[in-house]
Amino acid sequence: MMRKFYTFLLFTWILAVLPLTAMAQQFDPDQTGSISVTLVSQDSAQPLAGAELSVFHVATVTADGNGILCYSYTDAFSPCGVELDDPELIKILDYFVSEQNIETRKIVTDSQGKAICGELPLGLYFVKQTGAVAGFAPCSSFLV
Repeated sequence: MMRKFYTFLLFTWILAVLPLTAMAQQFDPDQTGSISVTLVSQDSAQPLAGAELSVFHVATVTADGNGILCYSYTDAFSPCGVELDDPELIKILDYFVSEQNIETRKIVTDSQGKAICGELPLGLYFVKQTGAVAGFAPCSSFLV
């Protein structure tokens, strides 16, 4: 019985402390980030070199007076017509970037299957494989 009590107490303490930890972090709008991607064959874990990926800056991020992060579309993506929390967002953005002439940063995987896109303003990014590797299907588009 005591073990259950201590487990409950520990769980309650974790739930109480987690929000404080998240709120304690400072948001620096001038900070930059990076996106790192590694592509490997699903079957053999062979690195896939030469895959071109396009990185699109979809939304900027700011912190309100309470430290809550708020996202808003960049000018290029504001006409896409979908809310950022829409469960179909990836599919819609995939179609949208195919139909629009939107500025992108392109990265190419190296011999280890790795590609890095650095010095990015903080925000939401859409990554789409735009150059295939012979013999392999492109990876699924994703948000980061």
